[in-house]
Amino acid sequence: MNIAFQCPVCGKRYEVPGHQAGSQVICAGCRRTIVVPSPVVSTPPVRPRRARTSHNEGPSRTAILVALGGIGGLVLVIAALVFVLKQEDKTPTSSAPPTPPAPSEATPPADTNRLASRLAPLMKTDRGSETDPPKPAASENTSSSEAAPADTASTADSSDESPSPIAAPTSGAYPLRVADREPVTFGAAGCPVVVIGSKAWDYQKKTVCSTLHGEYDDNSLTALSADGRYFAATQYSAHRHNNPVLVWDTSTGQVCTRIPGNTSAGVGFLYLAGERAFTAPAHSKRLYVWNLPEGRELKSLTSSESRVTPANTAITHNGLYVATIEDRKLVVIKIETGETIVKMRAPKKREKPRGPELPPGMVRVDHGGWIIDDVGGAADDSECSSIYSSLKALDFSPDSRELVAVSTYPQPRVICWNHKGRRMLDETLHTDHDMHQAGSIHWFAEKDAWLLGTDLFDRKASKVVLSVRRSFPDTPKIHVQDDDHLVGTFSSNPNKIQTVTIPWDAIRASLEDLENKAPALLSPAEPVSIVFELGSLRGDQNKTVRELGDALKKRLEKDGLEVESGKSTFFRIRFSEKAGDTVAIYERQSPFDWRGHDTGQRVHEAEGKLVVELVVPGQDEPVWRDTLSAGSDSSYNGDITELVVRDSMVENLANRMDDLNFPYFIPKSDDLLALPVVLQ
Repeated sequence: MNIAFQCPVCGKRYEVPGHQAGSQVICAGCRRTIVVPSPVVSTPPVRPRRARTSHNEGPSRTAILVALGGIGGLVLVIAALVFVLKQEDKTPTSSAPPTPPAPSEATPPADTNRLASRLAPLMKTDRGSETDPPKPAASENTSSSEAAPADTASTADSSDESPSPIAAPTSGAYPLRVADREPVTFGAAGCPVVVIGSKAWDYQKKTVCSTLHGEYDDNSLTALSADGRYFAATQYSAHRHNNPVLVWDTSTGQVCTRIPGNTSAGVGFLYLAGERAFTAPAHSKRLYVWNLPEGRELKSLTSSESRVTPANTAITHNGLYVATIEDRKLVVIKIETGETIVKMRAPKKREKPRGPELPPGMVRVDHGGWIIDDVGGAADDSECSSIYSSLKALDFSPDSRELVAVSTYPQPRVICWNHKGRRMLDETLHTDHDMHQAGSIHWFAEKDAWLLGTDLFDRKASKVVLSVRRSFPDTPKIHVQDDDHLVGTFSSNPNKIQTVTIPWDAIRASLEDLENKAPALLSPAEPVSIVFELGSLRGDQNKTVRELGDALKKRLEKDGLEVESGKSTFFRIRFSEKAGDTVAIYERQSPFDWRGHDTGQRVHEAEGKLVVELVVPGQDEPVWRDTLSAGSDSSYNGDITELVVRDSMVENLANRMDDLNFPYFIPKSDDLLALPVVLQ
């Protein structure tokens, strides 16, 4: 067993074979003599007595955990804060200017780290934490099927700082400020108007079109017509009953139409097209059509199968056609007559996730992305029903000649049809975002790409090539300004509308290298390995390595990256854990037993953090790094032990591996970009 340890002076980390315990080595960082410590063996956790359950009380009951130390910790924090404030009051102020900090020795000189500069969009910080994840303790170092490349004394930098920062949008900023929780509404691609709170802006002219008369709630459902002429919003929060819809003329700021609310439901759908408004009550199968200039109802359409939602209903920009689900089929209906004019071909049958190679039945064409023939089989009615019930977004192209959908069954996928119902594309959607949440689709004018939520999906490559990073709790509001620019609020400055130029030339060049399998630091053409570096563990080491390794392998395979042992390019997982608060075990007889019965037993919650790094030959530092943290569950079925609680934390980390936005291509050329490009 290898021994991992740190230099007590400079902090440089080493790994040596176990038989060298007690010997002396010279630190390569500070040239001090270090004595190799003895290997640290983690002791197994003491298992508490299990909560007893009676076997004649029916099925297994759910137990919940309630933190005990929270109140005490809060009291200590308040006391410490009061003490600090008192000390500040006693400290005299000084007029002397502060001493400027010394330059950091870790800062590379100009133009000496071209690779780190080129990979800047890929560098991330810890998710959900303002502090770095803990470094593994000097104990064991194991790997998934192989050890980390090392000789007698291999070294590894212990720093968890990203090699370089995330790229931020720098193309330009508008003098448009967004207050906290202030709603922002964009229209279709090319729409010159954006509504921020009570003001309608022409963000191309950088002037205010009007100030809206009247108010609407911060959580209202809103809509903006494609030309920017009309803006609509529910007067109150969307779920509220008897909730009218107000429609403003953005040129004057006056309310031109007031659509009455439903006395028994909120508003579940709202859309503006031309001089028409389309609304539907929540959980309703009926779609209402309103004439805006006259403020009257024109007609209504009723679906025989699905409720009307933004995820499964799309309307053309001219307001003449609607796409919806009927009899397990996606159909397009002419609104004027209610006639079904086209039925979309069934999606591709997906028995398992696709690999990196071109599936049978797919051929590349010059226009339209991919044309998919049905030689591999189309989904049957039952599978189509699951696909369409799992829709998260649906939208027509600006010219109404194509329809695109995002579904999460059996895995996230993008499907596109033309106006005759022919399926033009059906591809797996790989993203680090949770597509199970409601999404949105924005078309580019030339129809070469889509903005799916905050991911830019290239149609020809069928890959996400650019991603806008989300920073909780701020969710970026991104919009397609034109074929070469995105506009909206970014995490780097969520209170300002900014625009960013899409580096299409560099992206296309990287995609060409990727397709031609050119030499690269990371590419689906070359397998990679997975290496583990573990700190002190509170559970089974082999099980931990297996669960996290399998999760990482599964995530890499989504981007076509194959995992093999013994490769010089490898992803390194550094994992550490610790016990959390002491909590009580409560036993509930049913999901409605909110209080439960205190069993008198106590266990420790578990907290775990891992760092995932990409190490490539010839580079002293990892070229990519991201971190992830997770805690244990708070509710369980069956008996609760210290080990069960700890294992739930590892399982949560494994399940969240998709939250990491891994690169799938890093070229060797300094003139190309790594993919996907990540914007802050």
